[in-house]
Amino acid sequence: MNDAKNKYQLQHEERRRQILTEARRLFLERGLASVKMVDVADACGISRQTLYKYFNGIDAIIFTVQEQIIRRFSMRDEADLSGILDHLFHYYTKNREDFFFTSLFDVYVHTHQIPESLIRRYHAVIHECVPDIRAILPTDGAVDSAPLDRYFIVAIHTVWAMITRMAILGQDYTAEYHITEEESFRILKNALCGYLKNNTDPSFK
Repeated sequence: MNDAKNKYQLQHEERRRQILTEARRLFLERGLASVKMVDVADACGISRQTLYKYFNGIDAIIFTVQEQIIRRFSMRDEADLSGILDHLFHYYTKNREDFFFTSLFDVYVHTHQIPESLIRRYHAVIHECVPDIRAILPTDGAVDSAPLDRYFIVAIHTVWAMITRMAILGQDYTAEYHITEEESFRILKNALCGYLKNNTDPSFK
């Protein structure tokens, strides 16, 4: 009985992986809003009825794909801003499509009515995967840490925006200016970290 149950679970997990893989491919090719449940079912060679046994709608699939990206990308173990930004760029060099998908996801979320349950679930995943910013801020009392967490957020989102643009434009992003993606990232990172160090506290990393 257990063997049969385990076999069923493995088949269920494998089918779920197939659905998410094929859905992701379709999303990247067509855009999120253009893909329907029937398209995913056809790509997997299953019926819509079978697909609905795994996901109750296209939004659930979209959010699950994005949550997989966030979990793979997790910055939880990084100890300072420099490490976070390096992790961000290193992940990008090996997973460019993840940033492209995330850009599509952001647009989709802001142009569609999304169930509140999915939004709450997604925010919980983000909370699991980002570092506790206040825990890595200077604590010697030399500066007020309240504005520093805002600087952290702005710095991370600034680099994220640049990397997202790289992911969308590809080689066109840097070719005209004869600068590599790595050089572009280093210039921005050094500017951000240098500004924070010079204008906040010498212990800032």
